[in-house]
Amino acid sequence: MLPNAIPDSHFASLARLETGYWWYLARIAWAKRLIGEWHGRQPQRPQVYADLGCGTGGFAKSISESFRFSDVLLVDADPNALKRVQFPSATVIASELDKKLSLPKTPSLISLMDVIEHVDDDYALVERAAQLLAPGGMLLISVPAHQILFSEWDTHLGHKRRYGREQLYQVAHMAGLKITCLRPMWSFLVAMGFVRKFQSHSKENLEFPPVSPLVNQTLLNLSDLEWRLPALPFGTSWILSAEKL
Repeated sequence: MLPNAIPDSHFASLARLETGYWWYLARIAWAKRLIGEWHGRQPQRPQVYADLGCGTGGFAKSISESFRFSDVLLVDADPNALKRVQFPSATVIASELDKKLSLPKTPSLISLMDVIEHVDDDYALVERAAQLLAPGGMLLISVPAHQILFSEWDTHLGHKRRYGREQLYQVAHMAGLKITCLRPMWSFLVAMGFVRKFQSHSKENLEFPPVSPLVNQTLLNLSDLEWRLPALPFGTSWILSAEKL
């Protein structure tokens, strides 16, 4: 389902940036907070984690380092991404993310991090993820926010859409999930989102803009502060957590 249209150079960039770039670290930090709230309410038993659309695997590896899972399943259709996975203990599955997707074990946690915006039928993908999830399990989703910010950058990355709050809520709700958190991320970047909307982007250069160590740390600090403050109605991404009843 994920089109093999993203250049190999982009996945090389992702693999490098996952080790220290603020956007990745901030997204992981938000995800860990939500997973921690859910994980703390679970019985003491081994759990399976599946990252659907895992890319180069950096996100799942960071999550697994903070939480004890009996198995980690990494699923992606793009060989350019999977060849860069550095996660020996995980089970790597090369598969399209369609309704025929099956997993060797039933996960208690599934993540779809910046994935569903790439597919034609996002409702079907989230519904399939919900079916694969164990009862009481958690689904974590992140997506780019606000269609008004849709740009040439999104097109080159294979995005079909950006999401409004109600749109993302309905995707999870229609899958029969109980939404436990739905928040925008990085309100301080919305102005830059409008700047990027009117810039021209080459498909051969989809790397995130480089920043100095000082700026990198400042953006991380701003992201941490934003989590602690009441949620604003806008941002450049959404993050959603939901549970299967």
